[in-house]
Amino acid sequence: MKIGIDALWYYDGYSSLNRVTFNFVNSLLEQDTVNDYVIFLDKRFQHVRFTYVNKRIETRYVKTGSLRYNFFLKLVIFPYFTFRDKIDMLITQYYPSPFSRGTSVSFVYDVLFETYPGLFTKREKFQLWPQRILTRFADLVITISESEKQRLLHYGYTGKADNITVFHLAPDSRFKPLTTYNHAFLNNVREKFSLPSKYILYVGLLSGRKNLDNLLLALPDIDHSVPLVIAGNQHPSYASNHMNIIAEKLLNKRVFFTGFVDDDELSIIYAHAYLFCFPSLAEGFGLPPLEALACGVPVVASNRTSIPEICGDAAVYFDPERPDDIAEKINLILADQKLYEQKKAEALRQAKKFNWGESATRLLSFLNKHKRG
Repeated sequence: MKIGIDALWYYDGYSSLNRVTFNFVNSLLEQDTVNDYVIFLDKRFQHVRFTYVNKRIETRYVKTGSLRYNFFLKLVIFPYFTFRDKIDMLITQYYPSPFSRGTSVSFVYDVLFETYPGLFTKREKFQLWPQRILTRFADLVITISESEKQRLLHYGYTGKADNITVFHLAPDSRFKPLTTYNHAFLNNVREKFSLPSKYILYVGLLSGRKNLDNLLLALPDIDHSVPLVIAGNQHPSYASNHMNIIAEKLLNKRVFFTGFVDDDELSIIYAHAYLFCFPSLAEGFGLPPLEALACGVPVVASNRTSIPEICGDAAVYFDPERPDDIAEKINLILADQKLYEQKKAEALRQAKKFNWGESATRLLSFLNKHKRG
C-alpha cells in the first residue's frame, strides 16, 4: 500500500501542530517496514534534507500560500497527486478531500469549537467549520483522544465509531526528571530565566481557552512562599486580561514570565518546577501536563474534556471556573508532603503509558485493517 501524508507543518507552524506533525510522521516511518510513502512538505523547506527518504519513501514539495490556497491545496492539489503517484491512502490534516484516489483519511485534532464556541475567535471558527462538512466524506478519521472521538460522533462528523481511531500523543524524550540533566546546563537555564528555587509552573498560550486569568485570581489564596512561573506567548487573536489581574492583585513579585523558550530549555523549566498547574477550559489532548508528568512533576489540573483521560490518577483535579477550587487543590498538594510524593511517583508511571511508537503501531494496524482491496 502507498500512503500519502499531509506533513505541511513538519518543519514550521504553531509549536503544537509542528511538534505533533513531526512526531506523527517520524513514528509512522520508523515503525512501518512494509508500506510505501509519499510525504507532502512545505516548499520553503525544500533545501532541508528529509531524514527518511529511501526507496519506499518519497517527498513532494508544495507551495502552501495563503489560508485560501491551503484549502485548495488539500481539496484539489493533494488529490491530483493521489492519481499521479497512485497513492492508495491519503492522510490530510483538518480538511479531507472527496476527490482523492483510494482511501481518504482525515486527521482531526479536535472539534472543541462545537461545544465551546465562545473560546474561539471568529477567524478560528471560519478556518475550522469546513471540517464539519468535509470529514463526512472521509473513509477514516484519526483524532487524538477518546474525548474527541466521542465529540466527533456526537456532532455527526462520522456515523461509524469503527471508522475512528485514537492516536494518542506522547511527551518527547527530552522531557525527563531533574536528576538526569547535565548539571552545568541546568544551572545555565536557572540563571538565564532567574528561576525561583521553588515554583508553580504554567506552560501554554496566554489565551482565553487556557484560563490563565482564573489561575492568577486564585494566586492570592495560594501559599505566598511559592511563586508562579509562566512559560508561554500571548495568543495573537485574544485580548488577555492577565496583566490587569497581576496589577490589581499586586502579584508583580509573585509572577515570573520567561518569554520565548526553546524545547531544550523548556524541559529544564518543567523538571525544575515543584508543581505544574494546567487550568485549561477545553483541550483536545493536553500535552503540557503530560510533559510535566514525564519530568516527574506533580500536576494539578482542570477536570474538563480530555485532561483526566490523559493525566489519569496522577493529577489532582479542580473546577477551572472556580478560582477558590484551584487555590484549594494547589494548597492541598503543597501542604501534604505524603500526597506530593505519591503524585510524583504516579507522574512517571502515567507518562510511560504514552509513547509515539506504540501509537504509530496501533494506527498502522487500524489503517491496514481498513485498506481497500
